[in-house]
Amino acid sequence: MKLGVNPPVPREWIEKIYDSMPAFDVNLSPTRGMGCIAELFRKMGAAIIENNKRYWKWFDDYAYDADEDFEQIGKAFDETNNVTLGETGNAKCRIFNMKAGVDFAGKWLQKNRFKT
Repeated sequence: MKLGVNPPVPREWIEKIYDSMPAFDVNLSPTRGMGCIAELFRKMGAAIIENNKRYWKWFDDYAYDADEDFEQIGKAFDETNNVTLGETGNAKCRIFNMKAGVDFAGKWLQKNRFKT
């Protein structure tokens, strides 16, 4: 009798197949149904996955005022010559390279907010 694989294999091969091809590999298997955040942590190595259980690391976060920070970051980034003013339809907008903006914001936060 051949069981549910394609192509079918003899029953005596099933255990050998299961032993050599685990259903879950921490380094390769995606975290299906858990969302992109869990998948991001898995890829970064920030989560320890053991026997299909996920143990989360806790950390202290900084207290900050996101509204004020983002306004200040935007004003400072405008002064870097990386921003082009334009319009989309009737809306005024700023056009810039996203990586450059994120990198700038990270450096700004390190310098101005996360002083040690």
